Amino acid sequence: MLSYTGTDVSNTAPCQMTTTDRLGIKFPATILQGHDFVGGIDFYHYGGEYVVYVHQGGEDAPGTVVYTQPFEISSGSLRWNHFEFETPVRIDTTQNLWITIRVLEPIALIGVPHLNIRDGNWVSTDNGATWQHLDELPRFSSMSDSTLGWLLRCMTVHDSVVNHKSILHILDFLQLYINVLWCRTQKRHKNVHLFCFPRSFMIAKSEY
Repeated sequence: MLSYTGTDVSNTAPCQMTTTDRLGIKFPATILQGHDFVGGIDFYHYGGEYVVYVHQGGEDAPGTVVYTQPFEISSGSLRWNHFEFETPVRIDTTQNLWITIRVLEPIALIGVPHLNIRDGNWVSTDNGATWQHLDELPRFSSMSDSTLGWLLRCMTVHDSVVNHKSILHILDFLQLYINVLWCRTQKRHKNVHLFCFPRSFMIAKSEY
């Protein structure tokens, strides 16, 4: 996991956002060693519709967008919400990694003071054209604490996990292929029953 937030979320501050606003966090390339893929995000909030972007490169603004996915948080109490990416994103450890979120409806987002990491409180008020820190923008003048940051965590996945999932997808395909072949061989029978190898059985057999 890559994160600037701790476990204490008791001292939060609301930041009123509009549909032209985006929030962002940046992780320098120097701390990315050992992290292979971005597998999803954790976002602390109580509701709303958003789009998450993964960027590679960029110093004072996010670089190239390499992945995007919409997500929605059902209304309720403040809580951590986990969203898994449909496709894990390979991390280029030679470039800075940015995670940004676009707000699709006016809403008060939640920040937490005293993170002491400036790369955890980036914000854009013009749909990502320019980026600044929260305390540098007049609209957020009440957020005078320069250490205020977003409650956003980047969930990373290792190569071994992604490779294991790829193997499972291949086994699913093989199981479907076997079912089709079996149906074809039984087409002359009135009652056709699918013949399935449970995935767990196939995996167990492959280990011997």
